[in-house]
Amino acid sequence: MDQLKGDLPNFLQSMTALPNCGSVREVQAKARCQRVKNLASVDAAGASALLAAWTAGKLWSAEQTMEFSDLLAGAVARTNTGTAQGGKRPTQKVSAFEPYLSVRDIKALEADDNIHVKLDVLACRCIKLKLTCPSEACCRAILADGLSKAGGDQSFKKLLKRQSQILAQEWLSPLALPKSMPLVKCLMLDWMHCYVVSGLFHVEASLLLPVMHVRSATFLMIQAFISECEWPHNLKNRRTEILHLFNKRTKLSEFKAGTLQKHRQVKQFADNTKKVTHLFEASLFKDVLGRVLIDLAEHAGSMRPHLKSPKAVTDGLLLWHLGQAFGLQSVQHVQSAMVAEICQGQTCERGDLVLLKSGSVAEVWLFCPLQHGELLALLNVLEAQGKNLFRVRQDGAQFMLVAEISRTCLFKRMSADSILVVP
Repeated sequence: MDQLKGDLPNFLQSMTALPNCGSVREVQAKARCQRVKNLASVDAAGASALLAAWTAGKLWSAEQTMEFSDLLAGAVARTNTGTAQGGKRPTQKVSAFEPYLSVRDIKALEADDNIHVKLDVLACRCIKLKLTCPSEACCRAILADGLSKAGGDQSFKKLLKRQSQILAQEWLSPLALPKSMPLVKCLMLDWMHCYVVSGLFHVEASLLLPVMHVRSATFLMIQAFISECEWPHNLKNRRTEILHLFNKRTKLSEFKAGTLQKHRQVKQFADNTKKVTHLFEASLFKDVLGRVLIDLAEHAGSMRPHLKSPKAVTDGLLLWHLGQAFGLQSVQHVQSAMVAEICQGQTCERGDLVLLKSGSVAEVWLFCPLQHGELLALLNVLEAQGKNLFRVRQDGAQFMLVAEISRTCLFKRMSADSILVVP
């Protein structure tokens, strides 16, 4: 076969110098076809190389090329044919099917088509190779190579990885808690699916939960307590996610790391890195660069507290109190709002409880700026009763600069005038 493979380029090169080589080419084609018939064995790699040498000169007619390829396929089929046993029909053997796939077959297998379409591609290729009676091992090789080209191996790995994440980990005894969890426990997922901060939170929660469980604070009690708390304006969108953590619990002593929404966002960016379109570029600019530029335009580094949806003050009682506190000249055309951004990324609304820098706790009533630009908050300072319990005062209302607010707090109303604060 090596000699036949070497004779073909020499013959094609010599024939290009002749004025009319049609008759000579026909004789040589028949001679080459006869030599293929006489070959004892031809493997897949050798057949591919021989066919590439045949088509390199582009001097053979379509009929001659078809005859040569059919004879070559028959020789490969004879090589891979098994022996008949017990009167059964002889089977054909192929250890690897990938060398037989054409470029068109590979493109069809890699496309997002139905599995039946991809199986039809493999069956058509077998028919063209006259591979009509494959053995069991041959069928497995055909399906394995076809599945790998169709992306089935990657889908299998992703599915296996997804299923392995829901397996329960070894139970951690509350009486034998380690001082720190191994790093591999924190970074269970690869970097495309793992947020370190979220992972560390789940580890700390998993260490704290068994201790609380021993002290009769079960996850049901914790979930009920959190669900009964009132959340400030800037954390209301986190309430559903926090409560959803209890549904991810695999054991009494453990949370399962789950950041599904973040997973989807990361995958959305990763899936489009190799197929960049105008829509993807626009969304990337809007989601990433656009937000950064907008923050820079608003001087995010030195942002001043400001109102959200302000309205002109028309209440005579409020204007009178402002006039008594700050003078009549400073309350002209004053505005107020129920919601304000007290610092970068932190909003506050009427009814929220805030922790002041002085250590006191107050309830927010409204916000209003003065003419010189300072933002004020009308607060009702609560009376401390110990153990994070506070009592509502009837005479605690006062105007205070928003800069005196440290942060917002979760709280739970125990009675009409008693509030439990989670600082």
